[in-house]
Amino acid sequence: MTPAQAALTAGWATLAHGIPGSREWRAMRLDIPHALAIFAAVREDDGTRAILFECPIAAAPPWRVRFESEGLALVDERDVREQVMRVALVLERQDLESIVLVIAEDLINSSQPEKIPLPAVAAIAERLLAWQTCLKVRREGLSYQRMLGLFGELVVMERIAAFSRLDLIVPRWTGPDRGIHDFEREGQAIEVKTSSGLAGLVNVTALEQLDNSGLGVLTLCRVAVVRDDDGEDLRQVVARIRAETDRFGHGVRQALDRGLLLSGYIDAGVVADGLEKLSVVAVEGYDVREGFPRLTSQTVSPGIVAVEYRLDLASAARHRMSAADLDGVFNRFATGG
Repeated sequence: MTPAQAALTAGWATLAHGIPGSREWRAMRLDIPHALAIFAAVREDDGTRAILFECPIAAAPPWRVRFESEGLALVDERDVREQVMRVALVLERQDLESIVLVIAEDLINSSQPEKIPLPAVAAIAERLLAWQTCLKVRREGLSYQRMLGLFGELVVMERIAAFSRLDLIVPRWTGPDRGIHDFEREGQAIEVKTSSGLAGLVNVTALEQLDNSGLGVLTLCRVAVVRDDDGEDLRQVVARIRAETDRFGHGVRQALDRGLLLSGYIDAGVVADGLEKLSVVAVEGYDVREGFPRLTSQTVSPGIVAVEYRLDLASAARHRMSAADLDGVFNRFATGG
């Protein structure tokens, strides 16, 4: 448990045994450096746990922060008498209890670099939108296609890290944080597509995914997998990579876990029976450049702003890299060369 999580847990435990009062929240301020004052809180009428972020009204944004979705509620309260703006993050669903600490810490960390209240509040609200997607995936279940996609991204992460260190590659995993591509670094990008079987059909879900505008190099990396009782399931791959990140300290493990969560992978929500064992039978690289079969915002008619299509990579055979060239891409990405 991290220091922030321990502080929240201790605060909630103390508040649970406190004397009831007449206010909406029973709260305890936490010693966490931040532009906002942060409190562990318990709602008086039902004991629901919450995290409060406070600042003087004079320093608060003029707009109101309100959000309610997937069991999360973010409520903006302005106390004119006390001259305080209070943003309360409340988890209304009991089944989210297992990840409340992770959400709370991520909101704190993502807004901590901001030095004044207004952008700090904006960062919290923006981050919560990403969590909405994660929790929706958790509620609906991690679909087979999502499992395949995450499996392939982790395979590629390990392949890249083989030329460097995992602690240097995890921060380059940008797909979960709404990055345009799955891995990005200084003009280099790698887009991962995972397919079941050797057939070269992959799903492209956005105009930007195969757009190399502004990039020095864009590589489409296809990971082909097959069902195999002697292979690994997603949970095993995650466990192996987590064990490796633990060698580099808490920050790297935290970044990996955040990426997993934003991809929809939550340990408490993973159903073992839904995780097939897979073996990787091929990892292919394609150089995405002029002439590559694709749709981008420059090639579609005006007014078309979003597309989803299937691409047969057999039509991109002349763009396919040799295994050595693909290793070169991984090496340059890993080392910044």
